[in-house]
Amino acid sequence: QAMTVDDLRAYFDKWFVAKNITVGIVGGYGDEKRVLELIKKEFANLIDDDRKLTEKNKFIWEKSEEIKKKLVSRKVEQAAVVMAFPGLNMNDERRFSLEILNIILGDGWTSRLMREIREERGWAYGIGSGIDLFADAGEVFIGAGLPKDKLKEAVELIMEIAFGLGVKGRWQIKESEVVTAKETFRGRFALAFDKPEEVLGSALDDLTFRGKIMTPEEILEKIKRVKVEEVRELARGLFKKELLSVAVVADYKELPF
Repeated sequence: QAMTVDDLRAYFDKWFVAKNITVGIVGGYGDEKRVLELIKKEFANLIDDDRKLTEKNKFIWEKSEEIKKKLVSRKVEQAAVVMAFPGLNMNDERRFSLEILNIILGDGWTSRLMREIREERGWAYGIGSGIDLFADAGEVFIGAGLPKDKLKEAVELIMEIAFGLGVKGRWQIKESEVVTAKETFRGRFALAFDKPEEVLGSALDDLTFRGKIMTPEEILEKIKRVKVEEVRELARGLFKKELLSVAVVADYKELPF
């Protein structure tokens, strides 16, 4: 509500400068010379832009020794819950293992969370996990809509599964799950890269933040090389109680866990 037009203009002037822009083109525009001429024409007003780029702030996770909890009391039928852990930055080589870990945990119909929480127990219509990778930090998160009277049991089981992925026991990641997750990744990857804008977006991300464009073949080879113990080790490092943050929107006066 406090945002003004001047705020937006100041933000635009701060970051939309030539030194902070990467240009990508996809389509039948001819040879390299013609493409360069097109860029010079379309971006003529930026070519001579000599404004300095503002130094970007680096995000660092605060050290934590206990679970962070947040309750928003609201008269709603279900309990909406999100659990999150600090993750990896986008240049971390373990990001390929993280892709596999996320698919096994909660990204898709064959995932642990979908099978155990929704299919086996019927505690959630929607549940899943996801990852965000930024230049300086990242996160792994789990989200679910749960019956109000099953919030405690569901959260405890979700955490039991997450904490058990990397250690011996009932929930430890199996070799077969890694194989299935790799196949899932390859299928999704093929569908995504059938779209020119996805190919271009991936290339721009690589060029902007990594300085080198990875080919689809290189990405798939990285996924292929992921070992089950690497995924387990990553799970042990990420899923720790002291790193957990939990936010709940529900008709409670206080959290039941």
